[in-house]
Amino acid sequence: MANQLPILNDEQLRRLARIIWIQEVEAINNIKFTSEPELAKYLRDSKAAYDTVVGILDAGGALEDKFKDDETRAPIAHDIFSYIVYAANMALQTVQNYTLRMNYVDKISKHATEIINALDELDPNNLTNVRRMADEAVQYRNAMLEFTRKHQSIASRNFSKWLKETGVKFEDLVQRYQVKLGLNGQFENLEDAEKILVYNEIINASGRGNVIVNSLSTFAGYAGIAVILFTAGMMVWDIFSSEHILQTATHDAIVTVASVGGASLEKLWELPCRLSWLVRRHLLYSCWRLEYLVALLELLSLGHLLAS
Repeated sequence: MANQLPILNDEQLRRLARIIWIQEVEAINNIKFTSEPELAKYLRDSKAAYDTVVGILDAGGALEDKFKDDETRAPIAHDIFSYIVYAANMALQTVQNYTLRMNYVDKISKHATEIINALDELDPNNLTNVRRMADEAVQYRNAMLEFTRKHQSIASRNFSKWLKETGVKFEDLVQRYQVKLGLNGQFENLEDAEKILVYNEIINASGRGNVIVNSLSTFAGYAGIAVILFTAGMMVWDIFSSEHILQTATHDAIVTVASVGGASLEKLWELPCRLSWLVRRHLLYSCWRLEYLVALLELLSLGHLLAS
């Protein structure tokens, strides 16, 4: 459907993550910082976010490969990797804010580590735990898939327009659907699972349909709940704040740029400290301009995906 996000695969997500990293570094280098340490912190954070995305994709792929011949754990590993891929799609394609995306990716990474370790430690002969783990992996996979499928819709844009015209505040919107579910007290004092249900009710009312496809009762672990809560909250905020389809900062980059190559940036990180800040900054900026030219020359696959 035209309203759905294109679901990028492992390799495409790696390319997109690198494109976003390049864009962020270019933006950071165009900001006037008061000191070199401040600039360095932003550059380190951007690199760390990129490394985290690559790391969870590596871990998910390695997990699937590790258990490919294990009849019991192979399907669970596949569902976990699918969940990671869908979550990475949401983080990279829908979150424009630099800080929010770093936070989101960090939550996904913590949950991925938790469930990967759980599968590593799973006794394949304990059928009760195998079934529980399989059900949990499927639920997370399906929930994140529904988020990607229903991130955008014409009906929700009409709902957003109605909210703006009626002057409903975000807090009032959340309170209205909290009361509808019979949940008392302040929203911030609700359990995380209850907050997710409130957000899901708003998403459903907007015309996007339910995104939490099953009961949350088997969603074990704080890390997983944190990812779902964050994702649902972002979608509700998008519904509230926009009358039209969210055009992410990465969309044009996907259409224009297919991939980025080279290790020139990593070498620049290791330049001796005796180089002046301005010299190193100039070299870094020039490197990114070169990376853009390389990327523009390799532009096909992701652009074709969005155009289809």
